[in-house]
Amino acid sequence: MEAETIEEVFYEEAITQKIYTLNSIRAATFFGGPLVAGYLISENYRVFNEDKKSKLAIVYGAIATIILFGAIFMIPDNINVPTYIVPLIYSWLTYLIVQKLMGGQMKMHVTSGGPVFTIWRALLVALIGAAVTLAGVFVVIFISGFIR
Repeated sequence: MEAETIEEVFYEEAITQKIYTLNSIRAATFFGGPLVAGYLISENYRVFNEDKKSKLAIVYGAIATIILFGAIFMIPDNINVPTYIVPLIYSWLTYLIVQKLMGGQMKMHVTSGGPVFTIWRALLVALIGAAVTLAGVFVVIFISGFIR
């Protein structure tokens, strides 16, 4: 009986907090990159009271961003890859991963009447995340220019 009471309290707290939907995460990831995906996933995990997973999502997003930029810089110049292909791939991969890891929790949240953020908020996060990522790239390029 005690466990049911604790679950009910948790459920009532979680139902009042907003989450990002799968489509919002996918769209924001397309425009903002893996770092944005890590942030949005982290925010959802925080709502679901999974603090360890929330922290790991940020770390994985940062690692994925570093790997992505390393891979992009390794593509030879003579290979013409349309600019939208890489973001399309990582945004769909993110969608599939999020659906597998927390899709059930998200669906239960939404079907229970839980609030969600609009896609516009997710796209604003993507814009901010893209600016931060580009600033980081410029800093790395600037510093590497002084090292040579």
